[in-house]
Amino acid sequence: MRNAILEHTKRRLDWIKIMADELQQDELEAAIKTAHENGLRIAAHAAEPAAGKAVAASIDCIEHGYGLTYETIKLMAEKNTFYCPTIVCNLSPEYIADRELRIAKLDSVQNPPWSLKAGFLSHLWINGHRESH
Repeated sequence: MRNAILEHTKRRLDWIKIMADELQQDELEAAIKTAHENGLRIAAHAAEPAAGKAVAASIDCIEHGYGLTYETIKLMAEKNTFYCPTIVCNLSPEYIADRELRIAKLDSVQNPPWSLKAGFLSHLWINGHRESH
């Protein structure tokens, strides 16, 4: 995990996103520590209990956050952790197919025109390309 984040720091990213639900505690802590040591903010795609573990380890942002407990929300407030909830009202096959096409187009952008860039790291996404599992 540390090496993957260090590789992404060479791209001068502002944020790293990890899949906290898929990481062991030591991997989670190493990812957060490495990102912070290199001046990056780090967000976690997480539901409970991984969200609580990520907040305790000083993650900068919880994304989605399904099932957040009172304790996790309280800790987020104490640590000034950002929360980026997901509200989905359409999970039809058409919507999902369209979303996958949009994601594929974003994957192909080499030099994005926006100023805030993020790296997405997980066991399913490697160097911006989706791996089949």
